[in-house]
Amino acid sequence: AVNQGAFPVYQWKLNGNNVGGNFPSVKLLNLTSTDSVSCILMSSENCASDSSIASNSVSITVLPLPSVSLPGMASVCENDSPVPLSGGTPAGGVYSGNGVSNGMFDPSVAGNGSHLISYTYTNSTGCSNTDSKSVYVFNAPAKPLVVAPITNTLKCSQNFNNYQWIDGSGTDIPGETNQTFNPTSNGTYSVRILDGNGCVNSSDGYVVNNISIEEYLKNSIKVFPNPTSGIVNISLESISQEKGRIDIYNAIGELIYSRTLEVNQGENTFQVDATSFSSGVYSIRMTVDDSQVLKQLIKL
Repeated sequence: AVNQGAFPVYQWKLNGNNVGGNFPSVKLLNLTSTDSVSCILMSSENCASDSSIASNSVSITVLPLPSVSLPGMASVCENDSPVPLSGGTPAGGVYSGNGVSNGMFDPSVAGNGSHLISYTYTNSTGCSNTDSKSVYVFNAPAKPLVVAPITNTLKCSQNFNNYQWIDGSGTDIPGETNQTFNPTSNGTYSVRILDGNGCVNSSDGYVVNNISIEEYLKNSIKVFPNPTSGIVNISLESISQEKGRIDIYNAIGELIYSRTLEVNQGENTFQVDATSFSSGVYSIRMTVDDSQVLKQLIKL
């Protein structure tokens, strides 16, 4: 302005009413699209031809904020893998918060506790809005430790809600869900545990190398149905391809049945027709390579 003087006075007007302070700018809140803003400048010069002058009026247009929504998140565990964040609407917004990077939430970075995840969207008019939800990160359970308190018995040394024993290939061993586990063959074993919050952790592998071939066969050979009135199945698991034989003896030690076998690596099942056997107790001698195991069979 011309001839405003060294110390001009500003009077801001909102819809004709005085607002703000004596400053060349003003900050107004909660404006609506029907509002009008203007300013009157009063010169501090004694001889100014116009001691005050009014500005033009500025009409306000208030653009609506976009409607933004973020769905809730399930609790996670501190040792879980990073979780992709999704579901924020409208699409094209940005996720932020503790442990958030490139649209992923990493619970190991966030740590134990409750964390606020935010989704911010900016529309084509430059207006932004944000929705936020909390996610809780549980502490990771302690890493389980496998010990062998007695020969050929493995035990998880800590108490947890659930256990699952795992073989050296990383495969769950069916039915082995107790705190202790009796391996039937040499190898590497570990245990995966589950705590009360649904969080898991796995032990390091424990190497078992003291199970003999005889003990391995004894543990793996199964005779069923037993007792039997006819066909009997004899199953065994072998760690390699071998030659084998089945010999069956009656109660007085007489050999009544003999058969050579081709034993393949893995699970094998052989059938014996005991229909003609007299009722009584029989001994089955299984020979695989140079190892022998005795099993009992009852004929009805």
